[in-house]
Amino acid sequence: LFCPTELAMSNLRNESFDNMPLEFKNVGDVMLDSALYYSNRANPPDWFDKMNLSDGFALATLHRAENTDNPTRLNSIIEALNEIHLSIPVILPLHPRTQKAVNDLGVNPKVNIVEPLGYLAMISLLKSCSFVLSDSGGLQKEAYFFEKCCLILRDETEWTELVVSGNNILVGTDKRSIIEAVDIVGEVNDFSASFFGDGSAAQQVVASLISAHKSST
Repeated sequence: LFCPTELAMSNLRNESFDNMPLEFKNVGDVMLDSALYYSNRANPPDWFDKMNLSDGFALATLHRAENTDNPTRLNSIIEALNEIHLSIPVILPLHPRTQKAVNDLGVNPKVNIVEPLGYLAMISLLKSCSFVLSDSGGLQKEAYFFEKCCLILRDETEWTELVVSGNNILVGTDKRSIIEAVDIVGEVNDFSASFFGDGSAAQQVVASLISAHKSST
């Protein structure tokens, strides 16, 4: 079993996996491998330079059903983004599910709405943004990879290490909580911990499989 973090290793030990006839190893997260590999290959979208965002911007994503399918939560998040946009530009690549929910609800986002972006474009925006607001599981980690704080628009997170360390903030969907969290972005951030390895997860997995194969033949 290949684990992405030391906490994942602890979870397996707590479930007595170390008493089973198998091995488990912390190799790091393959998402970090990918982010590092494509970092220098990522270019911003064509529209980016025209927005004049040299003074900073917030990158937001919103797609999780628990938010898009709940009118109260969706409206609260949109209102928070609108208010944040008054002090720092917010870029929101709008997921089709969110677009439909916004239209059905009659909500009026007053941020920079853009089309959904590909992986390389998102990596580029992550590298240059000031901070992130998202309900995405993966983007929480990718923000950390590029040393950006993520305000998590959910009531829980899979990546508790990033919240406990202060690098990400679990803000939920309450408008006031989201807005107030913006004021403390960057207060605790310390990106020196290697929660997700060193970017060699794939190589470690392959090496382990080759070693296991040789020992079994």
